[in-house]
Amino acid sequence: MHQCGVTRGAAAERPEWILSVRSKSMHPTIPSQRKRGRDWRVNSVHLERPREELLASYAAALKRDPGFSPRPAREQLIAIERDPKAFLYELCASAPTSDAPGALHRLLFWLSDGEFCGELVVRWRQGTNTLDQPTFGHVGYGVVAWKRRRGYATAGLGLLIARLRCSGEVPLTYLDITTSRDNIASQKVITANGGELVDSWESSPSHAGAPALGYRIALVAQ
Repeated sequence: MHQCGVTRGAAAERPEWILSVRSKSMHPTIPSQRKRGRDWRVNSVHLERPREELLASYAAALKRDPGFSPRPAREQLIAIERDPKAFLYELCASAPTSDAPGALHRLLFWLSDGEFCGELVVRWRQGTNTLDQPTFGHVGYGVVAWKRRRGYATAGLGLLIARLRCSGEVPLTYLDITTSRDNIASQKVITANGGELVDSWESSPSHAGAPALGYRIALVAQ
């Protein structure tokens, strides 16, 4: 199991999944395999657990663009100021905060390219692939406003899928991902990573009552 950077330290917490984001194309790469003379074209995006070294740029992102995170920005900034280590520990916790039936486990990841640029979360119910509210989906993600439409969301979702397939960190055999029917950009992110349309809803509680689409991505070979 991969641990949170707050307990392992900067030297031990090295990004394990790297994707090169170019202007029009993306493909997995390993730094030692990059061709000489082309590094100036590459912007490497890392998927990693929240860690202290990125906390300052995370706080700066909350101030600049509070909307990228579903959690209230002001409350997070107060918590960071009060006790940054406790804040990171809470972000890294995966167990449900409630004992209620159907309470969700979750794993939160940060995207960085040298500074914080987005987050992805995986959520699930223990012992099953299904969710009580199907329109909620297993995955949520957000990219800071000034780095949208540059491939970060597509890269981040691809890194997450690769990590979950290899690491066994979550007990899921597939990911269900939902988006509103009019969010074409999100649909492109999902389909670029192999998402197949499996469901649709005329009214989705998880999308403010708007029509929504449900996609599925396999984590285990069928």
